[in-house]
Amino acid sequence: MADEIVLTAEQEKLVLDTFSKNKTPPSITQLVKIVFPDIPEADGRSKYGRAIKVVLAVKGVKARTTTEYAPKDKILLNDSQKEFCRNNCNSMTPVEMARTLFNNQNINNLNLETRAIHEYLKTVEVYTSTPETDELATEVYKPPKSVPGVLQKVDKYVFNHGIDKDAMTAQQKAGLEALLSYLNTFRFVNQINLYESQNSRSLFESSFVRYTYDKSDLTEEEVDQYINVSHDNVSLAATHTRMERLQGLMEENTNNNADERARISMSLVESIKNLNDEYNQTAKRQQALLGDLKEKRSDRIAQLRSANASILNLVQLWKEEKSRKKLLHLADARKQLLAKTVNELSELSEVKAMILGLNPEELINS
Repeated sequence: MADEIVLTAEQEKLVLDTFSKNKTPPSITQLVKIVFPDIPEADGRSKYGRAIKVVLAVKGVKARTTTEYAPKDKILLNDSQKEFCRNNCNSMTPVEMARTLFNNQNINNLNLETRAIHEYLKTVEVYTSTPETDELATEVYKPPKSVPGVLQKVDKYVFNHGIDKDAMTAQQKAGLEALLSYLNTFRFVNQINLYESQNSRSLFESSFVRYTYDKSDLTEEEVDQYINVSHDNVSLAATHTRMERLQGLMEENTNNNADERARISMSLVESIKNLNDEYNQTAKRQQALLGDLKEKRSDRIAQLRSANASILNLVQLWKEEKSRKKLLHLADARKQLLAKTVNELSELSEVKAMILGLNPEELINS
């Protein structure tokens, strides 16, 4: 065909060299961009892509499709980066170090850069792991998608919850179904994925499950508030850990000379005081929020019970009215039966009636 493209010898060499330089096979579209940089609109489906496919077929080389997964190369730290990690391992988290070393504030605990630093830190003798860094969360959190999956979370975090999966009450099932929806909200999933360590994720998730597994009536606002309360638990644990580390540094400071010891001690005491104030403020905020949540829910339940009581009263009144109507109906039926009997008696001659002393009105209304 006249409009078909045939690669030159230089272009064929460029295609094959690209394959030899990359551990992961490039896609046809990538090869088109490399071989034909002056034609930005060209892709793997164009005549340029077909020309490259012909060369690959002749050479027995297979390109990667655009939908095929291409694993990223493992990141290896250089000597300078390793030295930075050693010098800052006890004052910065792996994510913070990764963002600094690779000059990218969008890096999180799921990125290869953070994983590489975390793996290296395991080999550093001076590195002191903490609950925040002991087990880095390297996967995206996936909430349960069924009631049995939610029940597994409750089994894990709530002691003696009293839920039998084979004999579940309607109220227990409603609570688990509600918790399933809570765990799948965007706010919850987004918040738990912000934590760098698996320990923080577990603490956050366990707190939320314990607070809400038996509350099927929460509003969206209350769900957000329980997320805040659970986050406060994580913050309290992290603050307490930092305070303990500073206390340990104060004890280690005894080996320094008097002036140096006094200077470092003052700095550490001030830092510990600030952390202690932060801890107390977080605890007070958490308690106030929990109290507010309990009060609002208690008021709502009381109003609901009051409304239910009013409905029960109406039902009782209706039943009583129905009983009264039934008795009146029976009385009317009895009157009709008596009237019929009197009419039959009235067919006797007036004389017989007088002799017997019968009075129809008295018989019916007696």
